[in-house]
Amino acid sequence: MRIACANYPKLKIVFIVDGKNKLITGSVDSLILDYLSNTCNVWHEFNTTIKSESYNIKIGWDSSPPVTPKYFTSVNLIRVHTGVHINRINNILKNVFSEFAKKYKFNFNPEDCLSWIRIYINLNIIDTSFEAQTKVKLERKTDLSIMDNLEIKIKKYFETDKKLLLELLET
Repeated sequence: MRIACANYPKLKIVFIVDGKNKLITGSVDSLILDYLSNTCNVWHEFNTTIKSESYNIKIGWDSSPPVTPKYFTSVNLIRVHTGVHINRINNILKNVFSEFAKKYKFNFNPEDCLSWIRIYINLNIIDTSFEAQTKVKLERKTDLSIMDNLEIKIKKYFETDKKLLLELLET
């Protein structure tokens, strides 16, 4: 039901649970924040807006199984499950963690930083290209220049929270 609400922002659903009303409102942000706050020990949000393009990315690390990464993504309000935007974020995270692992002398496999990760990606971009009419995969032709500053933002975040960084590098 929460996913249905996320796709219809004006939809409101009321459940009665143990005699109390529970209201679920339609907002992707509230859905993801609720998910992240219930499952992740720590999460952080990164935003940028340039002219009519923007991104909102929330990254969290889940402390419970499964270990495999999970992505919640939308591009121009369309749910897009795979594509270059996910590859770009994965590569950015691998670069950031590899750089810090080298700096702090950790034996580190770049793929390790994707374990336990939960990522919410909301992109609003002008130049998009999808693999098919079903729009489930973002193609390489898509202009993701809006994300050029993401790596710098993630590095700055971890420079201010070394405790978290070291904890993630150790696991």
